[in-house]
Formats: sequence, structure tokens, C-alpha cells
Amino acid sequence: MARVTNAQWLARMRWGALAIEAASILVAERLLGLELPTAWMWGLLTVGAVSNLWLSLGSVEVLGGFFVLDVALLTGVLYLSGGPTNPFSIIYVVYVAMSAVMLSGVWTWTIAALSMVSFAGLFYVHIPASDLGEHGHGENFQTHLYGMFVAFDLRQPRAALWREPGTW
Repeated sequence: MARVTNAQWLARMRWGALAIEAASILVAERLLGLELPTAWMWGLLTVGAVSNLWLSLGSVEVLGGFFVLDVALLTGVLYLSGGPTNPFSIIYVVYVAMSAVMLSGVWTWTIAALSMVSFAGLFYVHIPASDLGEHGHGENFQTHLYGMFVAFDLRQPRAALWREPGTW
């Protein structure tokens, strides 16, 4: 019964996240006038919404799979909107923390590792978004980004350790 409760809670959290992401795209596009590939971003949000319908209908076999999908979708949105310079890159931490509360230690380590690899990959491959501050911060901005990455990575193992012994 706890798994069903976790699935219902996760579905509600995902609907909230999708609403925030949709609002963020609208604000970026319409109010701030940022030039982003929003058609692709809306496509990724649609994938998230369809998967959440599936979760809402009771697909609780592999909750960790939804977290993997969420990390992949976040990576896609960040790739399209400035990569590691996008302030929403911190959301990786949310998925790791949520997995630590809801999933086994193995799944939490998996989500943490996937988040670290995904965030690291964004340093090398992303569509620059000068409107989000990627340019014009001087030579030390890249050092700042690497510092953010190190801080992010140092937090990940702790999430997996928030488990009681024997819950792996």
C-alpha cells in the first residue's frame, strides 16, 4: 500500500513540476522575450505529461524509472536552454532528494549518478543561451560553473546515505 501512496505523491509532485516548467517557458518566451527552442521544450514537457498520466493510472511497477525519465527530461530542457548556466540546473538535487525518500538505496545511487553524469555532460554539450548569462561574466564564470558542479556532486552521496541500514 505504501508504494501506491508513493506513486500518488510522485504523480502530484510531477504535475506541479510540469506546471512550473510550463510557466517558466511561457515567462521566458512571452514576458522576457528569450529566444529559446520552445517547440522542443514543449515536446519534452508533453513526454513528461504523458508519462505522468501513465503513473497516475496506477503504473507503480518501477517508480525509479519515472525518476530516470525526469532526470533525462530535465537534461533535455537544460540542454536546450543554456546547459549548466541555466539556474534551474539545481533541480537535479530535487530528484536525488526525492529518490532518497521514496526509493531504495540502489535507485537513489542510480539517480545520483545519472544526475551527475547528465549535469557534467551539459558542460560540454548544450545550446548556449546568452540571455541566461552564459556570456559576459568574464573569464571566471566557467570556474564558477565548475564550482557549482563540484558542490552538486559533493551532495549526491549523502542522499543515498539517508537510509536506514538494511533498506538497500
